[in-house]
Amino acid sequence: MLNLPFGYSLRLPLSLLVLVGLMPAYAGMRPQTPEPVRVDLGEDRMLPGFAVTVPCFLSGPAEVEVGRIEMEITFPHGQVTFEHVRRGLISDQIKAEITTEVRISEADPALSVIKLSLTAGEATPIFPGFLFDLVFKIDPNVPMDSPPILLGNQSRAYTFSDSPEAVENVESQDGFILAVSEAPPVVSCFFYMH
Repeated sequence: MLNLPFGYSLRLPLSLLVLVGLMPAYAGMRPQTPEPVRVDLGEDRMLPGFAVTVPCFLSGPAEVEVGRIEMEITFPHGQVTFEHVRRGLISDQIKAEITTEVRISEADPALSVIKLSLTAGEATPIFPGFLFDLVFKIDPNVPMDSPPILLGNQSRAYTFSDSPEAVENVESQDGFILAVSEAPPVVSCFFYMH
């Protein structure tokens, strides 16, 4: 065993404890990017002349309660026609109100814009998951296996409160429609098979 002056052996561990104790405080001082609220569109594929259903999903941190979602979805009306919104499980459970309005884009006359608003019922905020389907019909003249048809998605979200405020960190994903040469397989729902 080494003969060290009194207190020497304690200096090193004590200084390490001070450094280790300061590390969490320093880590907490770094700017942290909060998890965004996401409003994402999916994709669907079908033969030209038939309908497709493009799903919409909400995700985000549990501490952010969303009361309203506003979307502007742009699409080329020469390739697809918007038909309607088909409510999802969450929309039904929270008794959400969904409104849509379609108009020609002022920026590009080849595009139409769906202005969609989904507002939560009085009792429950919009919780994450599948919200609804956008139902489109692919024009019969769209060539099979052509490039994907883009559904541009710009979304905003507002808090669930008596005085709703815009949620700051909202991101969105565009949707896609694919005109294919072979119809996708039909998947039966397990619950309806009993």
